[in-house]
Amino acid sequence: MTKTNTDYVATINGGMGMGSWARDERLEDAVSRVAKIFHSDFGSIADIDGQDVPVAVYDVQGYDELSISPMGVKPSDAEEYLPVYHTTEVTLPKKRNGRIR
Repeated sequence: MTKTNTDYVATINGGMGMGSWARDERLEDAVSRVAKIFHSDFGSIADIDGQDVPVAVYDVQGYDELSISPMGVKPSDAEEYLPVYHTTEVTLPKKRNGRIR
């Protein structure tokens, strides 16, 4: 993995066992990707089209191995979770003809 100046993990915890994450060098791309992943993973079993959901973003620069859970994000070899770097809310995509737009 090439080292960059930035590295983020964005997470959505939808409750009831529904959760997704995405990692990217750009915060905006991590947030956008996790929304698409969450919708792709759970859109067929839950009515989430067009819903607003909270996203937690973690600064994970310098960490290669992470443990991601509903509790948060922590380096695999650490006992403490990383602090939330940024929070935002995204509107999940809507499906059209069975595909995410």
